[in-house]
Amino acid sequence: MQIVDQLGALNAQISALSEQAEAIKKILRQSGAGEYRGEVFRAVVSERSSSRIDSAKVRKILTDEQLAEVVSEVRSTSVSLFDL
Repeated sequence: MQIVDQLGALNAQISALSEQAEAIKKILRQSGAGEYRGEVFRAVVSERSSSRIDSAKVRKILTDEQLAEVVSEVRSTSVSLFDL
């Protein structure tokens, strides 16, 4: 098996397991905030709120010079996998 095929097979397994985990998390979230214990693991459900900055609006408000002072570039390398 080619290394790319190994990655694809693993991603398929991860996807299936992630769907199962998300279904369980949904049930826990619906149960409300609190601590839930099993025989081996415990889960803590907590609620929080966060704020986000609308970057499109900020770009309209700030000048190019002001943007240059607060914007930083982050570079990354990614791997994308596609079915044949």
